[in-house]
Formats: sequence, structure tokens, C-alpha cells
Amino acid sequence: MRSCRVISGAYDLVGFIGADRSHGAGRTLTTSAGRPYIPVGRNVPHQELIDTVTDPATPPAAMSIMLHRRALREPDRVFLRFGDRSWTYAAAAREAAALAGALSRLGVRPGDRVALMLHNAPEFVFCALAVSWAGAVEVPVNTALKGDVLRHQITDCGARLLVVHAPLLARLLPVLDGLEPVTVVVVDAADEELPAGCERFEALDTPAMPDPVVADAATLSAIMYTSGTTGRAKGVEVTHGHAHRFAEDWIRAVGYTRDDVLLTPLPLFHSIARTLGVLPTLMAGSQLCVVERFSASRFWDQARAVDATIVHGIFGMVPILLNQPPRADDRDHRVRRFYIGPSALSAAFLERFGCEVIEVYGATETGVVTLFEPGEEVRAGSCGRANARTYDVDVVDDLDHPVPDGTVGEIVVRSRDPWTLLTGYHGRPEETAEAFRNLWFHTGDYGRRDTDGSFTFVDRKKDAIRRRGENITSAEVESVVNAHPAVQESAVIAVPSDLGEDDVKACVVLGPGAELDMAELIAFLDERLPYFMVPRYIEILPELPKTANEKVQKVQLRQMGERGITAQTWDREAHGITVTR
Repeated sequence: MRSCRVISGAYDLVGFIGADRSHGAGRTLTTSAGRPYIPVGRNVPHQELIDTVTDPATPPAAMSIMLHRRALREPDRVFLRFGDRSWTYAAAAREAAALAGALSRLGVRPGDRVALMLHNAPEFVFCALAVSWAGAVEVPVNTALKGDVLRHQITDCGARLLVVHAPLLARLLPVLDGLEPVTVVVVDAADEELPAGCERFEALDTPAMPDPVVADAATLSAIMYTSGTTGRAKGVEVTHGHAHRFAEDWIRAVGYTRDDVLLTPLPLFHSIARTLGVLPTLMAGSQLCVVERFSASRFWDQARAVDATIVHGIFGMVPILLNQPPRADDRDHRVRRFYIGPSALSAAFLERFGCEVIEVYGATETGVVTLFEPGEEVRAGSCGRANARTYDVDVVDDLDHPVPDGTVGEIVVRSRDPWTLLTGYHGRPEETAEAFRNLWFHTGDYGRRDTDGSFTFVDRKKDAIRRRGENITSAEVESVVNAHPAVQESAVIAVPSDLGEDDVKACVVLGPGAELDMAELIAFLDERLPYFMVPRYIEILPELPKTANEKVQKVQLRQMGERGITAQTWDREAHGITVTR
């Protein structure tokens, strides 16, 4: 059982007034109603502090600001549950303020990058809130990353400090070798001796930072890494305004209220659990329950245990849950909505579990692009109508001309309000410009708009792969496959999975005279790639199909056999080979 640091003491309205401001604060803003924006720590009437929690004129706020407001307004209301433990809004604010003080002591200043490589645990939530409280930029890191893939993200974001769970430290330290010194804070290190440059999370002891740093809608909140089309993962720059609107629109899509209890089994380093879990809960004043990981056999038991009314998931979880043996208590729960899954299976899911599946279209770079409003009739297979409050949405051809309704093209998005899309890909000005060409953000996804105004996602235009909720860049997998001494070149493609989304197939060309044992190649990849990137399928080919300018024609590879799978395709799952998580 993990144990958080315990910060005691009452959370009161006046405790931070007139406190030391040496930790730095941003500029003071005002709402359209003339009230101070986020007036924490200011000499203003206490009632005004409370009113800003729900003041509709208050501009988008950072997570820490919303936490502080909630702690002032309803300190004893439960905010977070993990296992048999719970934290009120006031307790969470004390944790965040104390950790923000520790970050400041360790040299973190507003705008610095703080990477969080943590499993699902209360420490992740409190660290994320503390990073926001200190005015720094959160960089969630997938806990499955290793080797060059991990090194790239740490160097690309320019992390000033890393927080890591102790079991992951052995994987992290070799990656840091040769880089600029980075402070590492280790969670759950027990009594083991830590290497030089590492701090023990549980031993952090420093005066709390009394006030959260004020941030406006344009201030960077996080860098979220997602897959690109031809290279390494790209860092999506997410401002506070962008995250806030994403959460607001999600609240509309699922009908989330302060009386709801949200259960998430998804990793907190992903957008759904972070941006659509922690943030909406703070906005609504509701309750968030986090479990370590998804378990099909325990999913509904976990939902019952916390009285969940809304649950997080991904597309692949819906068929997994439907394929579980029927139980007498399948409907014995309070869950009314499952976000997110295929609307085509919503009727079957509703009939069996009494729970509606919510499908929208969106991405880390955008937000909720299309949706059906609660109560609106849902068309099976559709992902909703344009979210006209936030975006203009269109479907275009390769020259960016709009196509007629019913015609497949690329989905493009344009924001109606400032700071409601990504500001760019971190350190990638050319790719940012390409994505925003002709004043539209290009999603890289094919879709169509039907005559009733609803949209249908068709396929990915780009060579990205999505497996079990994880985005995979084919180029990253190819670079590791090509490092095997027997491999001359490779092409990695998505092939359909029985569970929805994709599985990964590597098409391999061997070097002259080389031989390859498939199991040995899998072991080679397992040492160097996250488990979800290791291909399930491998096929050896004499050559890869290419264009006249030597670009691999992956469309031909996907058309081989039965949707990319041929009689010669080797399947590691059929051979009983598993990979390391």
C-alpha cells in the first residue's frame, strides 16, 4: 500500500492572507464583472474569494486555482479516493501547497518543466496539482517508456525535475546518463539508498507555498506527448485555456454534475484521466476515484465499491467487457455513462449493463470536436455533430477544399475562441505550420459529414497506430526493429484488432544471408520498447513496396491478405509469447 505524506492542519480562509510572496506570483487579472481573477492571498473580502469558485465571468483557471477555490468554499467535501483512502478538497490543497514549496526549494520556477513518471497513485494527482500551484509545466511520461524513446521525451521537453516511482528508477537512470543534471524525486523508495542527485519524496519537508501562481488562459499548462506521422513522438503544448475548455466540453458531453462520482482506471499520464478526470472534478466540485489499472473481471465491482456514476474507458474496453461471462449483478451499479467507446456498441452495452456509451471525436491537440448533447438522439456509428460552441469543423480534400456531405476527406478544425487548441508542437515549428496550414488545424484523420450534420470517423490518414488506448509512432518502432543485426529495413503498420483499434505488424526485410528467429526478435524489441509498441505480428518479405522516390507504400502492405494479415504472418500471441510490462 502506497502512503502519501500527511500534511495536517486546518484549511482556513485567512491563513494565506499576507503570506510571504517570495515564491513568485503571476500578474493580477480581472473578470468581466470587475472582480479580481484568482484573488487568493490578496486582501479582499472573504466572500469574494468564495464567489469566484462559481462566478461564470471568471476566466479559465489553472487546476491549482480551482482546487484552492474549492478548498475555500467547501473544505470538507471529498475530492479524491484511492483504494480505502480519501482526501477532501482542503486536504488536497494542503498537499499541493506543501509539494509546491518543495519544488521551489529544489529550484523549480514558473515555466519550468516537471516530468511525472508515476503509476496511478495519489502522489500523481498531488504532484500534478503542485506543479500547477508552482506555476510550472507538467510533462506526464508514460511509465512503459524505456531507452531512446524515454530519453527523447525527457530531453525534448527540457525537464528541470523528474518525479518517478521507485520501481522505474533503474530504467530512468541510464537514460539520464550524459544529460544535463536533472533533479530526481523518488516516490516509494522505502529505506533503500538513493543515487546522488535523487531526493526521497516522503522526506520532502519545506514550508508550503501559500498561494498558487496566477496563470492566464495563454499560459502553458502541460506538454503532452503524442505520436507523429513520420518521426518521434511530438509534444503537444496545452495552455490552461485549452485544458479548461476541453474539460468544460467534456462536462457537457457526459452531463457531469457535482453529484457525480467519476471512476478512472486509465493512466493519469494520459489526457482522458488527467484533463478529463482531475480538471472536470475540480470544476464541478464532484469526486474522482482512481484505481491502479483496468481489470475486466473487477471493473464493475470497483464501480460498485465507490458508487461511481460516470466511468472512463477506451474503445477497446467496450468489447472486452461485453465478452466477459454474464453475471447476475451486471446491472447492479449506479453507472449511467461510459466515456469513451464506439456508439455502434452502445445499444448492446446499454441492454446488458444499463450504461450508455458516449462517443465523441477529439484529440489531445484539440478537445471535444464533435459530440451528441445528453438527451439528443444518437446515431449508431456516428461520433456526433460539430461542437459549434468551441470549433468550426469541416471535411476537406488534399488541397484543403471542402468536400460535399457524404464524401470522405480529412477532418479539419478551427477554434472559435482564443486558446482552445494546441499552441503548437514543442520545438517543431515546421510541423506546427504544416498542421495549421490554410488557417485550419489538420487532424490527420479521415471522416465524413452526413446530411444531418453528424460526423463519422473513417480511418487515420497518417501512419500513427493506436493500440489499447496508446498512440504509437510507426517510425519509432521501425528504428528499433532496424537496429537488429539481421534486419535490413522494416515497415510497421496498423492491422485491425479483434478488440477494436489496432494491432501492430512489422514487415521485415532481412540483410543478405541473414536468418531471423521470430521469438529472438521479440525478445530484442521487448528490451528496448514499451510493451504496447512491441509488434504482435511479423512477416518477412523479400522487399518493401516503394514509390519512385523510395517512399514505402504502406497502403499496399495493409492490403495484403486479409486486411494486412497473410498466411505467412507470424503471430506472437498464437505462439504464447508475452512481453514485459
